[in-house]
Amino acid sequence: GGGGAAATTATTAASEAAGAASGRAGGRRVISCIAPTTPERHLFHESALYRCFAAQTHPHTELVVVDTGPTPSAFFSSAEFEDRRVKYIHQVGHMTIGEKRNVAIAAASGDFICHFDDDDLYAPSYLATMLAALDDAGADFVKLSAWFVHDLQTGATGHFDAEAGMPHPSLAPLTEQFLYTYGFSFLYRRKLFPAFSFAATSWGEDQDILKRVRGGGRRVALHRDRTGICLHNQHGENCSRSFAQTTVTLDALRASPLGPLLPALPLIGRALAGGRRVEGESGVYGDKEVRSENAGGLFCWDSQLAARRGDGDGTLTAFTEWLWSGNGFSKARYDKLGLARPAPPQQFLERNGSSAAAAGGGTAAAAEALRAGAGQGLESLRSVEGMREPHAPGAITNPASYRPGGIGNPVAATGGPGLAFGQSSRKFTL
Repeated sequence: GGGGAAATTATTAASEAAGAASGRAGGRRVISCIAPTTPERHLFHESALYRCFAAQTHPHTELVVVDTGPTPSAFFSSAEFEDRRVKYIHQVGHMTIGEKRNVAIAAASGDFICHFDDDDLYAPSYLATMLAALDDAGADFVKLSAWFVHDLQTGATGHFDAEAGMPHPSLAPLTEQFLYTYGFSFLYRRKLFPAFSFAATSWGEDQDILKRVRGGGRRVALHRDRTGICLHNQHGENCSRSFAQTTVTLDALRASPLGPLLPALPLIGRALAGGRRVEGESGVYGDKEVRSENAGGLFCWDSQLAARRGDGDGTLTAFTEWLWSGNGFSKARYDKLGLARPAPPQQFLERNGSSAAAAGGGTAAAAEALRAGAGQGLESLRSVEGMREPHAPGAITNPASYRPGGIGNPVAATGGPGLAFGQSSRKFTL
């Protein structure tokens, strides 16, 4: 796929070995880590975001944080905070995630841009490993093809591996969508910017830019993380939910390179998951309600399969019920994103809705609902073509960035009028 663009998979062992020497020939190669953020995330700026950045083994790094909200981050704006590698940009007015990424890239001085999402954890070898994977493939862009994911509402952890194959034939067509979304693991050459600027949206900006990069013939590499260099966190305020083929124990996570960073998880959970119920609150469709016993924003196939004594079709139905139940999303998720909540096919509702005469499913109904769910629920089960107007008042997306049928209006690369960066100070106000 991808309009004939080349895609390369870098082997885990080769990339991680080379990662230890990522400052090799080529001299000073600066990686700029970019982090959009908001006030509710200030609580873990020190314990998660900055700690992950400061621990990186790659020798030449900078962190560009773009924050919007009424008050700046107490940690990054403190007079006592001194790290010349950090650029902190605060604006009171709203910006979408796509706009924040563009502002951060415009402010970055590195040769490479790495997405460093504030609610995820990155092990010390992360930057070095990803840069080595990019180098080994001779690519312009690299992302993970396998990763670890943790649900802060339930405490469950899983591992998704696109290269291991999907566990049910009906899920196989989704493999490429899994591979080419999830922007928390993007690293790319800065020279791609501004030709490939992010769209001014907070939903799908990652999938959109990667689709355009691949369509433009740029080489995209994939790195298969099987040791634990990154942990993606689900907390209910994500723009996506997660699927994993295998469950990971807490002991295994503690023994991974991510182990020393795990104490930050309760703070992230308190700030973003809070006391939210893990049961879905958005699975009501007219007089029907789709329920799922799988709480939270992570579906681990192996544990659900075991609970159904190896019944793969039954597990597919359970997965589809979870997808449409709304479990793992905050109640206001669609309003915040400015999206109309879709409804599953009527056949699926009749067979699986709690008010139907017979609940429990049917493989055909589940497969149809899974196809209809493309564009909804999981980040991999979405498409930018699925975005529609109108948008809710106060939505975190920018309605001007949409047109019926897809994304439009990429934001300008300059970061907007009045944006000036002075090297005498590393803290800026828009």
